[in-house]
Amino acid sequence: MTLNDLHYGWKIAAGVTLAAATIYVAGNTRRRVNQADVIELALGVHERCLATQRETNSVYFVAPPSFVRSWYSNSYETQVVAGVTSVVAVLGTNIVTNAIGFRTDRAMLVELDAKIKALVPQYVNTGTLEALTVTGLWAELGIGDGTNQFTQVPAIGTNPAAFGAWSRRAYLEAFEERYKVLNALRKTKSYMHVVSELRTFGTNYYWSGINWTEEDYNQAWTNALGGWNAAGVSTQVSYWADGSYVVHIGRYSSCGYFGPNGIPVEIVNRKTTARLFQTNVPIRSAQIMLLVTYDEFDPRSSAETFSDFPSEPTFEEYTNMWNLTPEISSVEFGNVTAPTPYETSFEDAPKIRGYTGGDIFAYVDWDFLYATNRYWE
Repeated sequence: MTLNDLHYGWKIAAGVTLAAATIYVAGNTRRRVNQADVIELALGVHERCLATQRETNSVYFVAPPSFVRSWYSNSYETQVVAGVTSVVAVLGTNIVTNAIGFRTDRAMLVELDAKIKALVPQYVNTGTLEALTVTGLWAELGIGDGTNQFTQVPAIGTNPAAFGAWSRRAYLEAFEERYKVLNALRKTKSYMHVVSELRTFGTNYYWSGINWTEEDYNQAWTNALGGWNAAGVSTQVSYWADGSYVVHIGRYSSCGYFGPNGIPVEIVNRKTTARLFQTNVPIRSAQIMLLVTYDEFDPRSSAETFSDFPSEPTFEEYTNMWNLTPEISSVEFGNVTAPTPYETSFEDAPKIRGYTGGDIFAYVDWDFLYATNRYWE
């Protein structure tokens, strides 16, 4: 048995006759569905699953489909029995994965439906950037029952349309509706792979949150800086997305943490590299968004025991810091160079300042290969 290659590891049996054009074109007059039309759906689902990757070890929000099938075929062998030569058929079994054969695999289509509906909330509206919903998308596209079911059997004569899973007979309308949904899945709010080089060191030299002096502060800083220089750089790997991870990235050098005796000086600096996962799906562009939170308060106005930063940040904003293209796949921010004790004056230095980066993600406009023709417009 011979298989020919498609994209993303899929195969098609050699000898399968494909239509010159799919049914997904303006002015289509072909009513008989062909395996070329199945390819658009199967691989369209597969590549959109690849675009939901959220960790480096091939972990996805919606895992790509994997269909393992046993295909049976005959081979012919010559046998000699009692001096008589004959040709006999011998049944052979071929185990194939993600392969399209001569006949439509209904079980495959049913499972692809579940993938399609699971994919919808992983994608965003290309205009508003709000997450899509099944009910919203069905209503917008005017497909199926307008809520969450595809057309099973179209209205024929006086018989009304039926909705639900694939019927035993594959209707043109059923394929078209699934194609339209896949076509709408074009942009994701994606996790990113983040690697940070971190340098941090906290001194044991405390100064009182109330009775501090400039000498105390400078001594604490000197101790902390010495430890910081000796600490070296450590590396951390994380996966950042909406609400998943928050970390100080060292915009201001005079950071602090809190103890019962006052506030020690702690120096934290971080250089971070963020990139998209290598999904094997091309992108048109990606807009990197970073939620930046700035915190500041003066310990001199508080008691000597401190438990946390203020419950409300000074201000926060989403900042469109970078744009990615197929040629530019990663971004960097921050550094691990030595900071300065304070940026303006000693009077300002004891303020605990934080520049915190969290909720980093990318709005990715994918350059998919399948289900991309909006032929109905």
